[in-house]
Amino acid sequence: MKEKKTTHDELLIKIKNQEQKMNKAKRLYLFVSRINQLIVRIQDRKQLFQEVCDVAIEVGKFKMAWIGLINPETKEVLPVSVGGDHQDYLSIIKSISLSPVQKGGNGPAGIAMRTAKYQVCNAIEDDPVMQPWRNEALKKGFLSVMAIPIKMFETVIGVFVIYAAEKNFFDDEEIQLLDNAASDVTFALEFFEKEKMRKRAEEAVAQSEKRFHTLTEVSPVGIYRTDLTGATTYVNQRWSQIVGISFEQSMGSGWYLAIHPDDQVKLYVEWKKVVKDREKSLLEYRFIKPDGTIVWVIGQATPETDADNQIIGFIGTITDITERKQAENRFITTSKKMEAIIEAIPDMMFEINLEGKIFNYHSPNNEMLLMPPTLFIGKNVKDVLPEDAASVCFSALKEAHEKGFSRGKQYSLVLNGGVFWFELSLAPMREDEGKEQHFIVISRDITDAKLADEALLKSQERYSGLLDNLGAGIVVHAPDSSIIMCNQKASELLGRGIDNLLQSDVSNFELRFINEDNSLMVTQDFPISQIIKSKKPIKNVTLGILHSDNNNVVWVLVNGFPILDEKGNIEEAVISFIDITEQKLMDFEIKNAKEQAEAANKYKTDFLANMSHEIRTPLNGIIGFTSLLMETKLDEKQQKYMLTTNESATTLMDIVNDILDFSKIEAGKLELKIEEINLLALANQVIALFKYQATQKQIDLILNIDSNVPEFVFVDILRLKQIMVNLLGNAIKFTQKGKIQLDIEVVLPVETDFVHLRFSVKDTGIGINPKNRDKIFHSFVQEDNSTSRQFGGTGLGLAISNQLLELMDSKLELESIPGEGSNFYFCIVLRKSNSKNQLQAKSKNMMQVKPIPGSKKVLIVEDNKINMFLAKTLIQKIIPDCSILEAFDGEQAIEQYKIQQPDIILMDIQMPNKNGFEATYEIRKIEENTFTPIVALTAGIFIEEKEECLKSGMNDYITKPIIPSDLEIVLNKWLMD
Repeated sequence: MKEKKTTHDELLIKIKNQEQKMNKAKRLYLFVSRINQLIVRIQDRKQLFQEVCDVAIEVGKFKMAWIGLINPETKEVLPVSVGGDHQDYLSIIKSISLSPVQKGGNGPAGIAMRTAKYQVCNAIEDDPVMQPWRNEALKKGFLSVMAIPIKMFETVIGVFVIYAAEKNFFDDEEIQLLDNAASDVTFALEFFEKEKMRKRAEEAVAQSEKRFHTLTEVSPVGIYRTDLTGATTYVNQRWSQIVGISFEQSMGSGWYLAIHPDDQVKLYVEWKKVVKDREKSLLEYRFIKPDGTIVWVIGQATPETDADNQIIGFIGTITDITERKQAENRFITTSKKMEAIIEAIPDMMFEINLEGKIFNYHSPNNEMLLMPPTLFIGKNVKDVLPEDAASVCFSALKEAHEKGFSRGKQYSLVLNGGVFWFELSLAPMREDEGKEQHFIVISRDITDAKLADEALLKSQERYSGLLDNLGAGIVVHAPDSSIIMCNQKASELLGRGIDNLLQSDVSNFELRFINEDNSLMVTQDFPISQIIKSKKPIKNVTLGILHSDNNNVVWVLVNGFPILDEKGNIEEAVISFIDITEQKLMDFEIKNAKEQAEAANKYKTDFLANMSHEIRTPLNGIIGFTSLLMETKLDEKQQKYMLTTNESATTLMDIVNDILDFSKIEAGKLELKIEEINLLALANQVIALFKYQATQKQIDLILNIDSNVPEFVFVDILRLKQIMVNLLGNAIKFTQKGKIQLDIEVVLPVETDFVHLRFSVKDTGIGINPKNRDKIFHSFVQEDNSTSRQFGGTGLGLAISNQLLELMDSKLELESIPGEGSNFYFCIVLRKSNSKNQLQAKSKNMMQVKPIPGSKKVLIVEDNKINMFLAKTLIQKIIPDCSILEAFDGEQAIEQYKIQQPDIILMDIQMPNKNGFEATYEIRKIEENTFTPIVALTAGIFIEEKEECLKSGMNDYITKPIIPSDLEIVLNKWLMD
């Protein structure tokens, strides 16, 4: 048969069908490709489902697509994602079920999920399976449908349903591609779930690790971890607290260094055994903390394995058992002490039960037993003691059972050495419930005490006679304060008859006691009242006894003590009285003499203060005006006269200063004022003071300071200068030729903060006779009268220097050869200064005092005309353009202040009508918005007077005689801005 030839139209149709098929295949491959891309990109199930549906519509060109998941409880399929032209199709067709008996369970989706295989319906209008949904599907233009089960780990969890707008749309190739796409979705879902499981596992591990660290950090025991070699890789906070070293110090083998030396070998051997045998370890050992504290621990280590059960290290704990160890040691010590105590007890001890059976015994001397111990252990008391002694023992046993103790019951035994007396003490032993109660019996040999009691009875008469002849009064009181015994001396001191005293107690005492301040003593303060109240002794209480018959007071020293019974209650109180009337009268005289001496010392101090003012006031004028005169043009003779006058006044001032210094030191009112100074500058300044005198006498004056002497130190500059001036002044005075040398040297190695210095003044003068060396350090004394007449002076210089050195914890030493010279020296410890530049700058600023420019109003308040004239002269030299106002007492000063409003006030202290303190107080009261500096002009040098100046409202002070440079510094301080 001849093959039919294909027409052109048929060929075109065939080609068109092929093109459609190819386009369809390309579209499906692209759809699958996009699905794979989604799987790689998306990590969220919900997003994956939605985008699969969207790709099915956009790339696969399906009419509609949806994905539903099975509800495990209802077995219904709930749509979770939908794409395409659904137009509420899913809500109209209602639910789809897995159950074949339900309407929604027999469609393509229900069958696909039950059978776990895809279902295809290529003709919705004809397929009976689609009968329940056919009309709605056709309305939407759905002609073909494919349902593919969605699986996860071989279990169907949902369905992927695709609708096409063409009939017979799903061929074999397309079905296979769509089934593969569903498999890719399954892969993605399984991947998501595995990731979730992995993350949960990681979180679980992290949580486990966190819980581990939390538990270890709050654990009450120390926890550590090591590698196989025993090197530490982790310790918790409690471990560090127990051992006393930080986490970093404990890493590696660092922890081993904290082990007690005596335990290191033991622990090393144990650890080697643990590492070798891979077994648990339990060991007690000690650590030594950095502060030396010893800590006992019980440590254990357990092998740590990995997933393959291979040991990778060890985990261990340490528990602080220090208290337990200390308790064990105390128990052992206590046990040893108890054993020693029991062995040392001289009494016999027995353990018996209530029936009298003997179980144990202890005795330091078996000779006191009626039979050997082996014969009476296990027997009854009545079988080993005579009847009368056993009766006493049972009586005590009964009392101990009823009252909890028994004491004082006595019995006697006839032994080889004669009759012996014993006293029983019984107490029940503490036993567990259910056990038979036992008693401890102590049998004490009181034979000697019995004999002593008899001897005491015989000696009571002798003691009564002794008490009556004692020099002290003895009174014995009962607990109610009544007197039960007193001797004759007590009757004499108390001024009452013995019979009268024996009838007295505190409630009816007719005695009157006097306190030391001569006030009448109240009853509750009586000696017996104090003892009864406190139950404690009284010692050396002084009181007076007022005798009513002659109103005389007898002073006595009282001692007393209570005698307490076993319960701590007073049985008796014994009080003794010793007559100290003569001593008390002597004390009164001494007290009066002391008060008189203190008053005299105050009068002397006041006198010296007044004398200081009275002497310094004229000296202020003499020294001031002679100094001013020497600055004028004088001929040689006048200059010499003025110099002599000035030096004489200065010498007189030195004498006054010596007397006042000595007085202050004697009164204990001189205190050191420690400040930062330039020691080298001070030494040069002191040498400069004596250069002129040394040159006049043709004596070499040498200063020698060691190179290692610090330049700046802390010291009282005034007192150190005073000592050096005294020593150099004496050397100049007593040296007629040769040289004088001041040496300052370090006598011990220089310390960081302190330096030990020796100051030495050597001269080639007359020297000092050895017998007079102690004499010259006494007040107002020189070597002999000829020295005083020849050289002058008060004889106070060395005494004052030595007393000043005492305040510096030092003293003046002397080496001297008569006719060859002397060496006075002393050693002091001074604190070094580091503020060199600051002190230099301060000294430089003090030296560079600038003249005060401009016109200033200066009010001078001074009742002495000479001192007024001197002050005006000096101020006019310092402030050339000043306006000086005068006031001769405090009242005039107040009036001048009100009218003139001066820039500064120089205020004398001691003035008539109103003194400087009162005037200053009044001025400060009337000051409003202004401030005027007030500087005291004081002839007093007591520190109290200077402090009083500042307290009264003054701002500064200048001591008379006025030194021009001091005045210049003060004026610059308060008048220069």
